[in-house]
Amino acid sequence: MSKKITYLLVALALPGLIFIFLKIFGKNHFDIPVYYKEGITDSLKECSVMRHGQYTLADSVLKSFGCKNDVTCLFVDASEVNNKEMLQLKQSYSDNQLQIIALKGIESSRMSRIKKCVLFLKEPWKAVLVDKQKRIRGYYAFTSLEETDRLSVEVDILLANN
Repeated sequence: MSKKITYLLVALALPGLIFIFLKIFGKNHFDIPVYYKEGITDSLKECSVMRHGQYTLADSVLKSFGCKNDVTCLFVDASEVNNKEMLQLKQSYSDNQLQIIALKGIESSRMSRIKKCVLFLKEPWKAVLVDKQKRIRGYYAFTSLEETDRLSVEVDILLANN
């Protein structure tokens, strides 16, 4: 009978000890990828873009859209700005945390070039997340709830790491 009690106590105590050990010594750290870390190797014919080393957005592009320094910016296709998910995202973060910028207001040929050659925005993606260091951190399509949730989680991770 005493062996059964010993096994029962070990079976109950072991998960608790593992949990306490991981809580004290473990660290939950999540990171999102940095796009074009090694540079841009795929040359787009109409863009003639080839860069080696970390790709970052130019200050002139960020200023032309009104993206503030030291703020994470989300560039969103103008057709997606007023959807329900974007409105919820705007309410979740202050302008000092996340600035949502609609890709509109520039003539369509120049806007198309910026989407293709600067942000590398292709279908089905409708949004680009750019961190404070002007690096592209993610592409998002608002085709499903999972995509919107992924955007929200990645913004939280990015803001927590900065």
